Amino acid sequence: MVQRQGGPEDQRQRERSARHRALAQPGHKLRALAAGAKDFISKPFDLVEVKTRIYNMLEVRLLYRQLARHNEKLEQTVLERTAELRESEARYRALTELASDWYWEQDDRGEFTRVSGPAMEMLGLRVPSLQGNSSDAMPDGWVEAERRELLENIAARRPFLDFLFHRTNADGSQQQFRVSGQPMFDRACLFLGYRGIGVEVMPGRSTRDSARSPMPSHNPNQNHLLATLPTAAFESLSADLELVPMRLGDMPYAPGKHLQHAYFPTTAVVSLHGITGTGESVETTDVGREGMIGISLFMGGRSTTGSAVVQTGGHGYRLDPRILSLTFDQGGLLQRAPLRYTLALMTQIAQTAVCYRHHSVEQQLGRWLLSTADRLPEGALVMTQELVAGLLGVRRESVTDAAGRLRDAGYIRYRRRHLSILDPIGLQTRACECYGVVKKELARLRLPLANGQDLVARPMR
Repeated sequence: MVQRQGGPEDQRQRERSARHRALAQPGHKLRALAAGAKDFISKPFDLVEVKTRIYNMLEVRLLYRQLARHNEKLEQTVLERTAELRESEARYRALTELASDWYWEQDDRGEFTRVSGPAMEMLGLRVPSLQGNSSDAMPDGWVEAERRELLENIAARRPFLDFLFHRTNADGSQQQFRVSGQPMFDRACLFLGYRGIGVEVMPGRSTRDSARSPMPSHNPNQNHLLATLPTAAFESLSADLELVPMRLGDMPYAPGKHLQHAYFPTTAVVSLHGITGTGESVETTDVGREGMIGISLFMGGRSTTGSAVVQTGGHGYRLDPRILSLTFDQGGLLQRAPLRYTLALMTQIAQTAVCYRHHSVEQQLGRWLLSTADRLPEGALVMTQELVAGLLGVRRESVTDAAGRLRDAGYIRYRRRHLSILDPIGLQTRACECYGVVKKELARLRLPLANGQDLVARPMR
């Protein structure tokens, strides 16, 4: 029988099969090479080709590295620009809060799209519109001619500056407001709405009356820790106590730095911070006229891992650490008073940790407002929402929402960075129990330090 010869395709298929068998068995490959076969898979060594391949490979790797460096640089630039934008926004917001009671934006239909500050409370608005036709759009008491003039300016797309309008409340009291606004347009010159600021015009005192106001007096007895000392112990320290201003943002001590003085605040409030390795911080507790700054000076250390920042400016008394150590080493009452305060401070720090973990932002804010107001002579706070958010370690928007709910409930009033507590009892119902626990512990500082001795605190002026 004659075997049929295959075509070219069959011939190539047989050659491929032979190569595969040769590769599968190294011995076959060696015999094929010895017989003069060519290895098309592992080609003969060619120095020029190898150099070219190595060069191309290194070139590609170099390009990848350059691309990675460019990406890192671009990401860093984006982070820096984002930080600059946030800083600029925070600066703009702070200036707006200083210059006005509220900031507002409206769309082209006259509806509020953004309101920052107690505008609704101060204006008495119940719906998000200044141009509604219903009787509920504006509350009673507004002067209709003034409102009509304001709406005419808005309808004509005209900017207005320091526009005055009045309101008569249900109880007969009068309010006067000053508002400024300007129209907003997009790139195609289409009207988008208005933005502006507003302020309630408050009756102020004249310069002559302000000049007659007595300057606040300062006395070491305004610090509760110093006031609990008996007369003899107090007099041993009074000559070395130095009255100093404690300005907002001052740092009595920083992480890892030696403490230069011990501080006894009288009208200032100082926030103690825990610091992370990346520089982020959160308030662990605050200290006012009830205590002192620098307990590590008599506890065996000259530095700490945290920091102290003045959150409310005022005054205090500072003491040289050597004098504090010598006085503490004498024992007796001058030793027990700082130790008792340290115990109360530890309780406060522990309670703050519990508060951060288990209580809502509104409860934390209520606790912070009450405790800070207790440490101030007049109970009026000067603050920003960014400051409070930084102290509590939460987002500013969370503080804004919580403060808005407390304001709507009538517990607080917030205007131009000045926050007043209108209803302390009601605010306590919205705050967590941490406020009462810490306040009870701090009250022990006002008690006698030993039985059988007349340790009644000197009158505080």
